[in-house]
Amino acid sequence: MKQTKKWIKAAILLSLLAFPLFSGECLPDLKKMSPSQKSVFWYSYQRGKLFGYGETMAAIAWQESCLGKWKINLGDGRYGSFGAFHNLAESVLRRRGVKINEWTASRIAEKLITDIDFSFLEAMSEIKFWEKYWKSKGVKNVYERTVGSYNGRFRCSKKDFKSNLRKIRKIRAFVKKITAKAYR
Repeated sequence: MKQTKKWIKAAILLSLLAFPLFSGECLPDLKKMSPSQKSVFWYSYQRGKLFGYGETMAAIAWQESCLGKWKINLGDGRYGSFGAFHNLAESVLRRRGVKINEWTASRIAEKLITDIDFSFLEAMSEIKFWEKYWKSKGVKNVYERTVGSYNGRFRCSKKDFKSNLRKIRKIRAFVKKITAKAYR
């Protein structure tokens, strides 16, 4: 328990010291992705397409973790968010019916950080939850509410939706350009 608290305090201190290094938008140009970011981008895009959310999942990974560059955010929720999709530890634990405490949160955090398949499936579960919720409410803009709720939960963040929408437009253009080159 004491070791976990020390780890959390150290991570917070490091994140505060490093904050000025990370100011500004992450990766405004997709052509400048690192090899590991390309891997997260194409994984998110291709895997998301299987669920009808290719561009959306790539945009979420871009928005949340700079395509896997920053996989830890201790400022989200009670126990933080982790992985390429910044899944909330407590949401993942609750969805799985696991008791929520520091120990289980740290175990799930490790899995979310190290296993992109797990992080992706948990992110898709979150998206599908919100999609089902907003459809049941009979709202007209289900997609907007679904994407806005990924971070904003019941508040449904229009700011996050608009940011993701801008990223989706960039992703469409990027993918279109890449596929056009492949067929020349």
